[in-house]
Amino acid sequence: MTKMDRFICFDGVRSYIPNPSDPLENFADKWAEHPERRAAFYEWLEAARRDFFYATQVSSRQMITDSVAPRIGRGLAERARDRAEPKPASSLLRTATAASATAAATPTFPAERRIPGKPAGFGGI
Repeated sequence: MTKMDRFICFDGVRSYIPNPSDPLENFADKWAEHPERRAAFYEWLEAARRDFFYATQVSSRQMITDSVAPRIGRGLAERARDRAEPKPASSLLRTATAASATAAATPTFPAERRIPGKPAGFGGI
């Protein structure tokens, strides 16, 4: 947000904001005919900077959600909050991880010497 306005170019006649996925598209193509859209963009940008700055100052995920919800919508804010929360590992994953950690800590080797043989059935042979 702090550097967003650096992507606005001016060619001497018109403002130009290229779409990163389609460089031929200009997000500011109507600003010359509708200067109120340019003004509205800058008002929105300043409001977004204030909102996101405030969100960085609060400590709980719920406070962050509450601070951005009026601007981006409650549903989107809550989905972002939920995606950011760490998910508890399943008991199966914890068991497998613990077992592999134990096995890795105490390596075992077979008593008899192992000699690799020709792979059976490899490549039709």
